Amino acid sequence: MKKIFLTCAVAALTFLASEAQTKKSTGKKKAKTTVSSEAKLNADIAKIKQEKKEAMELQRLERLTIDSARRADEMLAEQTKDMERIAWKEQKLKEVDSTNQANWKKQAEEKDQWYATERSQLEINKAAKLSDNQGRQVKAINISYNAKAKAIIENVEFSEAQRKEQLTALNLERRTKIKAIIGNNKEKNLEKERSKYAVKHTDDKESAWLNEVAITKNK
Repeated sequence: MKKIFLTCAVAALTFLASEAQTKKSTGKKKAKTTVSSEAKLNADIAKIKQEKKEAMELQRLERLTIDSARRADEMLAEQTKDMERIAWKEQKLKEVDSTNQANWKKQAEEKDQWYATERSQLEINKAAKLSDNQGRQVKAINISYNAKAKAIIENVEFSEAQRKEQLTALNLERRTKIKAIIGNNKEKNLEKERSKYAVKHTDDKESAWLNEVAITKNK
């Protein structure tokens, strides 16, 4: 009887030991599976981040390419205008005789001034980020007030002080009209860009009076 009892006890211990070993092995497998899943998830996240970074870099390079192409087109258009102006001058010179030289010279100067004014207006409006429609309206206002300013400057009845006073009032009126079209903040930015342009470029003689007004105001 005692022998049978011992045999049963040994069998039970063997079973329990085997069960414990099985549970231990299963736990290791589960832990290994969990670690493997986390590693895969982290790898997928890292891959997505890298792909997103590469896509953003590709977009940046595409924007640079587009901007570069746009600037090249603008330079080409500007060069074309200059070539047209030179060709026009040469053609007119061939057409006129000595008696018409003075008249031709005046026409050439007027044409050059038109190009200078057109170029300056376009660059200033672009720097101020005006829309095409806003730019056209602002340019029309400036051309109109340039003509009014010229009349004041050429009026010999005005003293220097009166002339400056008239031009200051004229500029205030000009800026008020522009504000009504593009708003106060954008008009201030436009005036800032105009002043910056005037420091580097002096070819737009028609708008030179605006710089005189600004100097007088600062004084």
